[in-house]
Amino acid sequence: MQGSPNELILGLLANSAIKFKSEDFRLVQMIGSAQIAFLVRSDMLVDIDSFLAYAKKAAQDGKPLSYASVGPGSFYHLLGEQLSKETKIPMTHVPYKGAWPCTAGSHRRSD
Repeated sequence: MQGSPNELILGLLANSAIKFKSEDFRLVQMIGSAQIAFLVRSDMLVDIDSFLAYAKKAAQDGKPLSYASVGPGSFYHLLGEQLSKETKIPMTHVPYKGAWPCTAGSHRRSD
């Protein structure tokens, strides 16, 4: 199988019919790696510490920040939930129906 943590971990959490365990598999060869970026609005000039201070104040004011993901139970959703849990800062998850539909030509720049 060629896959990622999504196939080995998230499926088990989302579907009780799946009977295999991640321990049933072993890594044969790493074929790539990916960086994950933390993005905010372009008008927010912040680093992670000042962002978390901003998010904490917003939550205390009764206006928790929202974050988006490609859908409920996705890796990105769980990363957001983990950040919220570890920092004890409530945030609102906004799920989308999936990843951006990048088809041939749909990502062309307009300049």
